[in-house]
Amino acid sequence: MAFGKEETKENKKGSAFTEKRKAKKAIVKAYLETEAGKALTGEVLEAIKYLAGMGARSQGMQISNELKELLVAGDVSAIDIFTKFGYGQPTMQKKIRDFIKAEPENRIWVKFENGNYSIAGRGENAPRGWTGFVPVVNAEL
Repeated sequence: MAFGKEETKENKKGSAFTEKRKAKKAIVKAYLETEAGKALTGEVLEAIKYLAGMGARSQGMQISNELKELLVAGDVSAIDIFTKFGYGQPTMQKKIRDFIKAEPENRIWVKFENGNYSIAGRGENAPRGWTGFVPVVNAEL
């Protein structure tokens, strides 16, 4: 139990990744202990592929995608984001910069007002009156 919270289905969101990763590791470990040197089975090969792509970065990307989907659905309070993802304002400032640094066609401009995060605009150009972070454009020489 983290922070004295009762474990709920929402609190265990990250544990699905952990459980799946543990299962894949067990498959690879069993192969290495008993069948090392034999041809890889489809199950073992799939487990290796999964583990090779499941670093902290890909888990973070999935959480960022969930956060983005939540913001796209409508205004979200800072308390809801903290409860669901454990992100305070400093972390959210970094996430917002990441959303703005995205490719111009995927860019979302997120603002924070009155304790709520909401989308101020989408696309390459900042919304009218934007005073927040703006990505640097590298000019060709």
